[in-house]
Amino acid sequence: MSFIYQQDPKYHQTSANSPIPPPRLETPAVFNSRSRGRGRGRGRYNERDSQPRDYRDNRSGGGRDGWDNKDGRDARDSRHYDERRDRRNDQRNHPYSREPPRSHPQASPQAQTQAQPISQISQLTSLQKQQKPDWISAASNVLPQSLLSVDVRRAKLPDYDVFCYSHVINGKLNPSRFAVAALDHHALANARSAANPYALVDNLTQELFINRAAVKLANLDHICDGRLSKLLIGGNAHFADLCSGPGGFSEYLLWRLANTHNVHASAGAVTAYGITLRGELDFNASLVAKGGIIPFYGNDQTGDLTRLENLEAFASFVLERAGSNGIPLVTADGAFSCAGDELYQEDQMKLVLLSEVLCMFKILRHGGDFVVKTFELLTPFSVGLVHLLYKSFKRVAIIKPVSSRPANSERYIVCQELQLSSTKELVAHLSEALSTLANVRQQPAAAHVAQTSSHTANPPGFMALDERVALGLLDVVSVVDVDEVVKDEVFMDWIKESNTK
Repeated sequence: MSFIYQQDPKYHQTSANSPIPPPRLETPAVFNSRSRGRGRGRGRYNERDSQPRDYRDNRSGGGRDGWDNKDGRDARDSRHYDERRDRRNDQRNHPYSREPPRSHPQASPQAQTQAQPISQISQLTSLQKQQKPDWISAASNVLPQSLLSVDVRRAKLPDYDVFCYSHVINGKLNPSRFAVAALDHHALANARSAANPYALVDNLTQELFINRAAVKLANLDHICDGRLSKLLIGGNAHFADLCSGPGGFSEYLLWRLANTHNVHASAGAVTAYGITLRGELDFNASLVAKGGIIPFYGNDQTGDLTRLENLEAFASFVLERAGSNGIPLVTADGAFSCAGDELYQEDQMKLVLLSEVLCMFKILRHGGDFVVKTFELLTPFSVGLVHLLYKSFKRVAIIKPVSSRPANSERYIVCQELQLSSTKELVAHLSEALSTLANVRQQPAAAHVAQTSSHTANPPGFMALDERVALGLLDVVSVVDVDEVVKDEVFMDWIKESNTK
């Protein structure tokens, strides 16, 4: 697979076949229409583009016609990119330190077959690439009233030019997705293993933990200098684990506390509160039996956090036991099968992501941390939630841990130190948004489906985005005023960079 970076001389040492993108974008040239490869303007073929060019010397103005229009959106992005980047770095607690490009390990099928099991947790560190979170901090942690707005309108396909660039998604990513979708199942499995230089982590998972989620949280904890586990010592030993059966996140935190800080769940020194769907991926029975996690399934006993009554019951359950001030750490790893609409997985995850964010604001204490899994962040709905987190926490980063397969869109939002002194107004707004979204997503077909869900199956009432658009159904497009988000140039630069990488 080739990347948009390979023509840039700054990244000439990075292999074009690398499964992991090279470091942070440094030059606005990659955003110009001339550097997009073939095409006039937004991807139309032109004979002049059939010959190689020097991307350093031939920069167009961008816009609708990349050759002639010097005042298009891409031109403005290019002209002001350096100024906005410097202003953004001035607002960060941890300015980005540029690193030289580096080569990434390649794995071959032969290497995978010769892989030996890993028996020691210490060997995980040697597998991890030294990742630096690209933190962003808001200039102010005050949420203006004008920002909180539930936008309900007819469903529509996403505009990839708002929070990314359509030539990256439609010109490079989606064609690869279609090619992968056409592969034979066994060929796909072999290719996925060969493309992952950290596949040995699976052997570690089988020896120490119940699933790969534990290793991903270990990876994130390592990247954050062990902060996630350190939050749970010194009398703060309560945390919540949302939508994460069979409990890999909880298992890692309990393991780390016992082996590094001598804090043991069996002695009552740490308590994990969990809510997840009943079914084949319910919380692991042995983990519950050891006192590692206290499961809660809501008023209807389904464990469905997307139902507001279950969410409120779980929040009350946690605060009654941990104290009204809240808990220091909330993790969330929710997902379900999007088979049949994989191209719009982000849209299908709206209810889950909103529920996790709302639950976090109900139970997290001031100064606490939040880790949540997401997939694409290309729509006003998802990016609006990220913007709320950015305005609510001291610092936020979007991290793709190397223990996560490079061929999927999974990533994690890590939020450190909740700054809002009161979340009452925000909780009320998000509760209204969740109720509205749940109502508009209840399709007629859902009445004939048993109201039980599974992590490995489509949820009741599942409908592809294309079909909802064709039927003209209503949808919650955003839970914030998108115009307010777009005005924040610091945030917009950050989210576009993250999505492009």
